[in-house]
Amino acid sequence: MTKPTHTLLLLAAFFLLSAPVANASPSLTGDPVGVCSVRNDVREITDTVRRSFDVGSGGRLELELDRGNIDVRSGDGSVVRIEVVRRAKVSRDVTAKQVWDLHDLDISERRGDVSILSSWESSESGGWMGRSRNRIWDELNVDVTVFVPRAFDVTFRTAAGNVAIVGIEGEVGGRSGAGNVVFRDIDGMVDVYTGSGNVEVDRIDGDVRINTGAGNVEVGRVLGQVTAKTGAGNVSGYFPRATSAPISLST
Repeated sequence: MTKPTHTLLLLAAFFLLSAPVANASPSLTGDPVGVCSVRNDVREITDTVRRSFDVGSGGRLELELDRGNIDVRSGDGSVVRIEVVRRAKVSRDVTAKQVWDLHDLDISERRGDVSILSSWESSESGGWMGRSRNRIWDELNVDVTVFVPRAFDVTFRTAAGNVAIVGIEGEVGGRSGAGNVVFRDIDGMVDVYTGSGNVEVDRIDGDVRINTGAGNVEVGRVLGQVTAKTGAGNVSGYFPRATSAPISLST
């Protein structure tokens, strides 16, 4: 091969390698790389609901949620203060009203007792959600924060979510389908069941009953009878010498 011919072949190969590719390489899902209109069409919507009730001491807070994290603490005075924050990721052609209309949220007060109830409509109920369930990318997230008078009973039920209750003088208890539960500084009986999740109690002046299907149980200072059981997990505890109440720990 003559030198000029060899040079021409090298130049041709260079231009072929440097030429732009007509089509983008496919992604792992089969869609072209760089086509991200679906992800770009997603937005996060947020709704914040606040309520307050001047109820005095000695009442009861009842929470019954289809999902959501619960944080209850003692506040000042006689007022119950509630904040519920709801978040969801939806496609841009879905309005916030369409989503929130499907999530029933009821906050009410009756004779000094306060209730917070929420439920999510089934996709089989019809309407736009029944036809286009995939328009919502993520599940609805709910955070409930409540400040109550110190002398107040608290009961809860949530299908999924973490629960923290601190600084209450009264009976405290409830059920969580899945989620961690923390009780601290409670002057009264504690009774909790969780299907899956860790349970931690500390500085409890009263009897304690704990039952979790799967999760670790940690018992701190308790002045009262203790019954703690987990189907799968560890149980540990610290008990003051002064207590003479029966203690039962089992796995």
